[in-house]
Amino acid sequence: YGLVVALAFLFANPFV
Repeated sequence: YGLVVALAFLFANPFV
């Protein structure tokens, strides 16, 4: 339950 959150956050916020 850490990688999923990190991935979700990255997906939610594009690599500006």
